[in-house]
Amino acid sequence: MSRNTNQNAATTSEKKRNFMKEPMGEKDVTALPAIGEISGEKLKAKGYGKAKNVYGVYLLPGTDKNKFVRTIVDKTGIRVQEAEKCYDALEEYHTNHS
Repeated sequence: MSRNTNQNAATTSEKKRNFMKEPMGEKDVTALPAIGEISGEKLKAKGYGKAKNVYGVYLLPGTDKNKFVRTIVDKTGIRVQEAEKCYDALEEYHTNHS
């Protein structure tokens, strides 16, 4: 594994820890694990500028992982892998903060 890949993994883990340890509040959408600057811009362009906006999609009744991923990918154009990781992080957040 290259040095940059290891640094990215550490950064991703740190980002997730930081996201999980505090209430969501008004955090920018790029605070979500797996959402970087490019995907963040795509989400913002479609009205999902805050993490809580994406969390709202997670909270919709009847929304499972497949529906969440499909909705976010179809509406914003982010990658499936990013949407899946985002869902997993929101599920963990929901468990720890509900």
